[in-house]
Amino acid sequence: MGGSTHGMARRRSSSSFISSAGMSIVPETEAVISQLRDAVRTLRMRGLKHAAKFAAELLLGIPEEIRLAVKASRRPRASDNDGQEAQVEEEEEDMDRYDAARASLDNGEYLRAHQMLVDAPIDGPATRFLRYYALYLAGEKAKEEMDLEISVTGSTPKDTERLSHVNRQGVNPHLKELYLSLSADHRAGRLDGHALYLFAVVLRRLGNDAPDGAEMTTRRVLLEAIRLYPWNWSAWMELAALSPFTSHEEEASLSAASPWMFHLFEAHVLLDQQQTDAARQVLDHLAALFPQSTYLLAQQALTSYHLRDFDQAQDQFEQLVAVDPQRLDTMDVYSNVLYVKEDKSELSRLAHRALQVEKYRPETCCIIGNYYSLKNKHDRAIVYFHRALKLDPNFLSAWTLIGHEYVELKNTSAAIEAYRRAVTLNARDYRAWYGLGQAYEILNMYLYSIYYYKKAAAIRPYDARMWCALGGCYEKLGKSDEAITCFERAVRNQDREGVASYHLGRILAQRGRPHAAAKYYQLHLGLRDLSTMRQRSQAEEAEDDEDVDDVELPRGATIRLDTPQALAAVLFLANYWKEAGRFQSATLLCNRLLDVQGPEKEEAKALLREMRSLDGVGRSRA
Repeated sequence: MGGSTHGMARRRSSSSFISSAGMSIVPETEAVISQLRDAVRTLRMRGLKHAAKFAAELLLGIPEEIRLAVKASRRPRASDNDGQEAQVEEEEEDMDRYDAARASLDNGEYLRAHQMLVDAPIDGPATRFLRYYALYLAGEKAKEEMDLEISVTGSTPKDTERLSHVNRQGVNPHLKELYLSLSADHRAGRLDGHALYLFAVVLRRLGNDAPDGAEMTTRRVLLEAIRLYPWNWSAWMELAALSPFTSHEEEASLSAASPWMFHLFEAHVLLDQQQTDAARQVLDHLAALFPQSTYLLAQQALTSYHLRDFDQAQDQFEQLVAVDPQRLDTMDVYSNVLYVKEDKSELSRLAHRALQVEKYRPETCCIIGNYYSLKNKHDRAIVYFHRALKLDPNFLSAWTLIGHEYVELKNTSAAIEAYRRAVTLNARDYRAWYGLGQAYEILNMYLYSIYYYKKAAAIRPYDARMWCALGGCYEKLGKSDEAITCFERAVRNQDREGVASYHLGRILAQRGRPHAAAKYYQLHLGLRDLSTMRQRSQAEEAEDDEDVDDVELPRGATIRLDTPQALAAVLFLANYWKEAGRFQSATLLCNRLLDVQGPEKEEAKALLREMRSLDGVGRSRA
């Protein structure tokens, strides 16, 4: 995805969708309503529940008065790019046999549904798809039963064994049979957009195990499926799991299939790639078409979360809960927001509500796990995160969160195992890469830490925490030049906690550069604005080191004394200004230090005595 990601980012500025000129490409609301209504019916008929649910909920995102004004009788048939009908005509199918098979499918009798359609006298597109889909679901059910047997009979006393035990999954036994049948129908041109989507799913699950090397790649089949039927959101999500874009022509082709579906996909991909500003632009534009969409509101909340704007994220999640109180999708992310804000009461309410809605959902287990973690009951939290993984071994959030818990318990081997599983599921999960860096840092394996922190920084280059972590490792390895570079990068990327500015002040002071150190210590204490810290070359910095800082400390200035780092910064500046003969500013800082307990108070008293002595000598000479 690496090369295509940069290309996609580069094209954002010229994207007709985002520009004001691009407003005209959004389909008329009436056409969108008709397409969504048709998609709900078609997808539900095929048994594609998740895609049908997405289309139905998106349809409700259009205001009721507009939606109901479009008569159902005016629904046009969905068509492919050649203008040929893709909607299944009931007269092309033996609907009695089809309905019986669908009823068996809905009751979980997948093999029975498949058998009903094996010898169907009329083998229309819907019958063909449902026959293959029923066999695929039967294989998935068998795989889950194999996983359950392993879970019940396995003995895994250690945490690392416990995690690898979750990782052992069965295999769908019907994949190769499905591949042979679907590939034959594909060569014969008998697969519609839905069957092509299923073919792509089978190819992706088989991976390198496809017989004869799989003449068609998963990606090419998926693209063909989307072009033929662009209203299947599940097909777009399969594409997102692969490399979303490889060329501008491909992007244009997908956009032409259904512009508004493409932009929903585009927003999802941008958010996954941490291009949050671009994602927000696309989401804001889509909100004009679907102003009441809970999906778009959830995506906007996720964007705020990734931007670390937790107050706005909480407001958006609260709006989401208000309009959809039984919703569990993305509520695990809401629990992350409440965890960061240390809002125990609201997190407790969220956990109780999730339990009432559906106890055995991965999201519910993660919410409860976060609640126990916030109460420092890490062992209890791990139990719930493991429960989430039992329910869904591919639930990414649970792997990352369980890694965090093992780090808290200093169980680095189990943490590393969990984080590795997370990055295997999604290589763009910066939290898991960052967690791996932390785990290896605990083990004092700093070169490994640097490797993983660099992975996280590549995904989130604007996140100061990544650069602070890198700088800390470089300093521990004695590479202070590299450490300074990383800390400076953190300062330029809104180092809200002041970690980087403190370390820069400390390192520069140790290097005998007190003037430069003083400026970063002032930045740490909020006495200097970042806008005054202009970018300088090394030569300019060397000259600047000779200049005494000219910032005056106002008498009523608020001085931070809440952390050991802040106390160290205040003490350094007091000494610095004393040496520069600026006794008034130094005295103000020393007087602030008299209010704290510890060695800093005694040093401040000594400095005050020294300055009074020096001031007296100066007056006597005058």
